[in-house]
Order: sequence, then C-alpha cells, then structure tokens
Amino acid sequence: MGRLLVLLILILLALVSAAGYIFVDQSIIAGKIKIAEGIQELKIGYPELEEGRLRMEAGKKELIEGQDEYDQARKNLFLVLADRLLKGGKGFRDARKRLQDGSDRIKEGKEEYRDGKKRINEGEIELLRGRELLKQAENMRGAFAFAAAFFFILTVLLGFRWRRSLSRLV
Repeated sequence: MGRLLVLLILILLALVSAAGYIFVDQSIIAGKIKIAEGIQELKIGYPELEEGRLRMEAGKKELIEGQDEYDQARKNLFLVLADRLLKGGKGFRDARKRLQDGSDRIKEGKEEYRDGKKRINEGEIELLRGRELLKQAENMRGAFAFAAAFFFILTVLLGFRWRRSLSRLV
C-alpha cells in the first residue's frame, strides 16, 4: 500500500510540475509581449521628448528676442509717447502680458520636459526589471520542466521495479 501511495504522490508531483511549466510558460509569453510594448513606447517617447525640448529651446529664444525688442521699445521715448497718446499705453501692456505668458509657457514646458524625462527613466527601469523577471521565469520554467521529467521518469522506473508487489495490491 505504501508503494502505491508513493507512486501516486510522484504522479501528482509530475502533474503539478507540468502545470507549473505551462503556467510559467504562459507568463513568459505575456511578459515578452509587455516588454515589446514597452520598447515600442520608449521608441515613441524618445523622439517626442527631444521634440519637446527643441520646441522649448525655440520658445526660450523667441522670448529672449521679444524681451530685447520690448526693452529697446521702452527705451525709445517716441514709441512710449506714441503708445500713450494713441493707444493709452495699451501696446506696452499687451507686450508685457505676452512676455509674461511666454515666460509662463516656458516654465510649463520645463515641467513637462522634466516629467517626460522622468517617465522615460521610469520606463527604462521598468523595462530592465521586466527583463530580469523574464530571465528568472525562464529559469523557473526550466526547473519545472526538469522536475516534471524527473518525477515522471522516477514514477515509471519505480512502477517497473515494484510491478509485482503492485499487481498483488490491485
């Protein structure tokens, strides 16, 4: 009776190992798909981040040029008087507002750039972590395959070795 119990346990262990192999194999397939998606997202993210940085640099340059033009216009007494007489000072107020808006947009752009860079760095870290987990899962899959084969072979060998005593029980 003990030998039959040992064989049943070995069969159960072989089946559990095979099920573990199948489960881990499915997880590996899903992991590879996620890693491929992550790589694609990073491939999209790098150029978008660079494009945003270039737009921000162009905006900075434009703001500096606008600030210089504004400063030169403020120094020109004729323009200041003409603006005050003809428009009630509205031209310079609008220019100051546009410069402030541009400055605010550049601040927002810097924050967005920082956030984008942070997300890309986090994505790279996540991708590395995923690759590590994938390697571990592949090692685990190999261990499950080895265990399933080992328990199956052991069951067959012990079954042949104990076939006479088992035939008496059954």
